[in-house]
Amino acid sequence: MGNKKKSDGVIATIERLTGQVPCPVFLRNSLNKYLYEEALFEGASKGSASKDKVQGKLTQGETDALVMNVLNLDQVFNGATATVVRIASGKAEKKELEDVLDRAGAELQRRFDAYGYWVQRMGQLKEILGEGDIDLKKVRLDELIKTPSDTSVPHHQNPFALRAFQQLERIEGKGRLGVPTANELVEQADAYLALGDMQRATLKACAALEADKANARAWFIRVMAALRARNTALNQMRHQEMIAQEVAEPMSAHEAWAYEMASEEQGKAADCQMALSKILPQALLHWPKYFPNSRSYEHGRERHVVRDLFINAIFAKVAGPQAYPRNYYLNGLEAEWKFVRENSTLSTINWEPDSGAVSPPLDSVELTALQLLLQERDDPNAWSYESVWEPGIGREFKLLHLRWALQLGGYSEHWGQFKELISRRHPQGFEDEVLGDELMSRIWQVHVILNDGSEGLHAAIDTWVTRTSAEREEVSDRHRLRQFAWHYHHRYVRSDSSACVDIAQRAQVLVEKLGDRLHYSPDSMDCPDDESVWMPICSRLYWKYLEVLAVLQMSPAAAGDEGLAMLLGAESLAESFRDVEKCFWRQVEMYEGGGGDEFEIPPYGVDLRDTDPWILAATAYMGDGCETESSAVLPALVARLAAADRPFAPLGRDFFVVARPDCSD
Repeated sequence: MGNKKKSDGVIATIERLTGQVPCPVFLRNSLNKYLYEEALFEGASKGSASKDKVQGKLTQGETDALVMNVLNLDQVFNGATATVVRIASGKAEKKELEDVLDRAGAELQRRFDAYGYWVQRMGQLKEILGEGDIDLKKVRLDELIKTPSDTSVPHHQNPFALRAFQQLERIEGKGRLGVPTANELVEQADAYLALGDMQRATLKACAALEADKANARAWFIRVMAALRARNTALNQMRHQEMIAQEVAEPMSAHEAWAYEMASEEQGKAADCQMALSKILPQALLHWPKYFPNSRSYEHGRERHVVRDLFINAIFAKVAGPQAYPRNYYLNGLEAEWKFVRENSTLSTINWEPDSGAVSPPLDSVELTALQLLLQERDDPNAWSYESVWEPGIGREFKLLHLRWALQLGGYSEHWGQFKELISRRHPQGFEDEVLGDELMSRIWQVHVILNDGSEGLHAAIDTWVTRTSAEREEVSDRHRLRQFAWHYHHRYVRSDSSACVDIAQRAQVLVEKLGDRLHYSPDSMDCPDDESVWMPICSRLYWKYLEVLAVLQMSPAAAGDEGLAMLLGAESLAESFRDVEKCFWRQVEMYEGGGGDEFEIPPYGVDLRDTDPWILAATAYMGDGCETESSAVLPALVARLAAADRPFAPLGRDFFVVARPDCSD
C-alpha cells in the first residue's frame, strides 16, 4: 500500500521531498486524497464496483514532481481537491483556470492583509501594554495604535478579519480529517459573511442546510448574504447613473458606457432580488432566537427588514397586476373583471371561469410564514418583546388585505384596529403609503365600502381632507413663526425695537391661533447664530418676553403709553417669566466623551426676572420729564424694585451701577 513507510511510501516520499521529518499529518492527509485519483496516479481507483478504494503508486523519480505540485496546489486552492485534479491532469480550460486562480489569489491576499494588519502593529501593541499603566477598562487600544506609515498593507481593513480567518483555518483543518458538520459549515459561512465574501458565505450556508434543513443560523446567513448582494448591485447601479448624469460629458462615449453599466447592474440587482425573495419565508420561519419556543429574536433590526420585504413580496403576488383574473377575485373586484370580460375585444386576455374559487398564488412555506407574522402581530404581548411589532400604516394595510383575501381569520378586529391607527397617525403618512399609491388606494376603497358602505367612504375621505387641511395649515403657520423668529433677530441686532415689538405681537396672535394643534412637528428651532441653542417659538410667553424686551429698550417717546403700561406691570410680568421652560432659550453643552447638560439662558442675554432691566427703563421714563397720571407712580415702583431681593442677578447686586432717583421725597 502507498501509505507504508518505505522508500516509495507516502510518509517517506513527503519527508524526502519536503525535508520535514517527521512527516506532518496534514501533508500526509493531503497527499492521500490525490492517491485515489485515477487521472493522476497509476493504479488508483474510485470505481463503484470495488468496495475499497485503491491508492495509486508512488515511484521515486517518476511521481516526485506530481507529488510536490499537488501538495502546492492544494495549499493554493485551500484543499479544493476537484480543482487541483482538473489542473494537474490538464483538463482545466484557460478561462476556468483564470477564474480559479483569480479567486484563489484574492483569498490569499485577504488572508495576507488580515495577518499583516497586526504584524505591522505588534511593536506598538508591545510598547503600549509594556508601559503597565494603561487601564484597559477605560481606554481603547485601537485608538492608541496609530496607522503604520508603511502603505504595503491597505488602510481600509477589517481589524477583526484576522479572527475570522483563524476561525476558517480551524474549521478547514478539522474538515481535512473528515466531513464537516452543519455547525462547522455555519461557522465557516459566518466567517465569510464577516469578511464580506457573500458568494462563499452562501455556499457554506447552503452546504450546512443540506445537512440540517432547519439550521437557523444558516438561514440567517443566507438571507443576509442575499440582501447584501442585492444592495451592492443597487448601489453600483446608482453609482453608474451618477457618473452618467454628473461626471460624464453629455452625448459622450463615457456617458453611454456609464448608462450601459448601470443597466447591467440593474439586471444583477433584479437577479439578486429574485434570489432573495425565494429564501425570505424560510429565513423568517427559522430565524435565530434567544430562547427556544419564544418570540425573542436575535438580530431584531435585520428581521424587521426581512419581514417587510417578505410582506411586500407576498402582497405583490396576491394584489399585484401580474396574474389576471386572480388579482381581481382576490381583491374583491369580481364585478370589474366580469365587466372587462363582457366588454373587451382584446383576444390576448386570459379568460377564465366566473367562479370565485381561485387558488392563491402562495406555496405552503409562504403561507406558513405569513401566518406566523399574523400571529406575532395579533399577540397581545407583542409590545413586551424587543420591537417584535411596531405598526406602520402601509405594512398594516397590506397584512389586513392579505388576511382578508386569503381568508386567514381575524379580519373584523384587524379592520377596526387599522381605522384607529390611521386616526392617530399623521395624515400625510396615510396619503403617502395608501392614498398616493394607485393599487393600495383602490383596494382600500374596497375595504371601506365592504365595512362601512358608500357613505362610509365619503365620510372617510372627508375626514382625511379635514385633517390634511388642518395639518397643512399648521405647517404653514410654523413656517411663518420661523420667519418671525429670524425677522425679530434681524431687527433686534440692528436696534430696531419698534419693528421687534410689531413682530412679537404678530407672533402671539399666530400662536393663539395654533392653540392645541402643536403636535405634528418640533416646538422649537435653532437660534440663528448658534445651533446648540433652541428657541421655544411655539410658546406665547416666549413672544411676550421678546415684546417686553423690545419695549424696555425703546426710548420713552417711541414706547409711549404702551411702554409705560408695560412698566407698571413689571412685577407681574417678571413673575410670569419665571416659567423659563416657556420663555427661555435652551442650550446643550456636550461633553468630550459623550453626553451633555441642558440649561436655560435668557433670550439675548437679558434676564427679565431680575429688577435691573425694569429699573433702567423706568428711570429713563422719569428722566424724560413727561408728567402723566400714570407716570406719577413710577418712583414708588422703582423704590419697590430697588428694595426687592435679586435671586436672578447675573453677578451680584453691586456689580451693576444703576442710576436710581432719590425717592425720599
